[in-house]
Amino acid sequence: MQDSYIKTNTSEGNPLFKQENINPINLNWRRKYYWKVLLIRLTAFILDIFIIFICLDALMYFIFFNDYDSNPSSLPEDFFLSIVSLFTLFIVYGIVCALFEASKLQGTPGKLIMKLQVTGIDGNRLPFLRAFLRNLFKGITIVFWAFSLPFL
Repeated sequence: MQDSYIKTNTSEGNPLFKQENINPINLNWRRKYYWKVLLIRLTAFILDIFIIFICLDALMYFIFFNDYDSNPSSLPEDFFLSIVSLFTLFIVYGIVCALFEASKLQGTPGKLIMKLQVTGIDGNRLPFLRAFLRNLFKGITIVFWAFSLPFL
């Protein structure tokens, strides 16, 4: 390593302070940080899917398809019912996640397991509407990404 000197305005021209063994700054630290945070957030999302989404899916099955085996209906009605139940499932999932994120917990169960906390820019809890819109747009983004994947 080269020694570096701090310039001073002395008449002798000698520096007042000498710094030794200066390590170069790693300018590429963000890439490693972003991948680490992305993997933690992805793991929290997958845990939320298993914890919240599967419980809600079972609940929606009992609400919408409880008498399906005893009274099978025609195909168009089944398709419409499955679309309605899927849409309802996403909305209820968004509401449940927003309730978790706007509560004192400040995160869904998956985020709490991964030790993440959802806050606003000022570090305080999110209001319910902002948390709901956040989850709604996250869901819309995931759906559009999933449907566009086969066309890539």
